[in-house]
Amino acid sequence: MSDARQKLSGGGVVVRRGPGGTRALVLHHRGFDEWRLPKGKFKEGESAAQAAEREVREEAGLDLQAREYLGVTRYRYADP
Repeated sequence: MSDARQKLSGGGVVVRRGPGGTRALVLHHRGFDEWRLPKGKFKEGESAAQAAEREVREEAGLDLQAREYLGVTRYRYADP
């Protein structure tokens, strides 16, 4: 029997629409050499919107307000 633990994270999909089309913000993580959306673990007492706003601010330097809830994605990781 496994010891299942749940860790919540929140993030944002940042989109800019302009004359040249629509662009989405994707960040490059050098340590893992991968591209990802800004996201991270919730801090104590944070809502999903607050976590998303904080992560976008910390990781992309953008002070934006969360607008639309886009849903949930679930991942399973092995905990060694």
